[in-house]
Amino acid sequence: MKNNLPFFKYHPNPLATGNAVEKVFVCLCCNQQKKVAYVGGIYSVHDVDREMLCLECIADGSAAKKWDASFGGELQDGERFTSEIIDEFENKTPSYISWQGAVWLTHCDDICEFHGDFTKKELIDHFEDIKDYAKEHLGCRGGDEELKEIIQHYEPIGNPAFYKFICIQCKKVLVHVDFT
Repeated sequence: MKNNLPFFKYHPNPLATGNAVEKVFVCLCCNQQKKVAYVGGIYSVHDVDREMLCLECIADGSAAKKWDASFGGELQDGERFTSEIIDEFENKTPSYISWQGAVWLTHCDDICEFHGDFTKKELIDHFEDIKDYAKEHLGCRGGDEELKEIIQHYEPIGNPAFYKFICIQCKKVLVHVDFT
């Protein structure tokens, strides 16, 4: 199915990351028939069936406005960004599904792009780049060898989760680790 989906600076492909799914439905926000539904997090005091919300209504901010909602999640260093960047991130960017709540990494004075779960091969290929952050967040006391053992048994969409972020400015690959 070919879709003309909106572009999201901080989440360039929500279909590929599993935070949107192809299905025919009527969006609760715009009341239009759509072919791609959002399935990521939504933060609102209102009960919103996120699988009945289209990506277009997130992109233009109408869903955030209608339900006084935000989508992005927690920013690693949010207080240093302009109100325009925060608005785009919180109100016009689809979030991602995580164990403990979406945390978005920042780098080079910008919010990073979210690219979904690492594959095992990507974790091995980027081991030197991600090892210090991953060991710290997993509480690895056995150093590199303990982390390598965890990666050996890792499966995407598993526990622990290794989420892939890419810096918009320098293209460095970063990891956020989450687990139950």
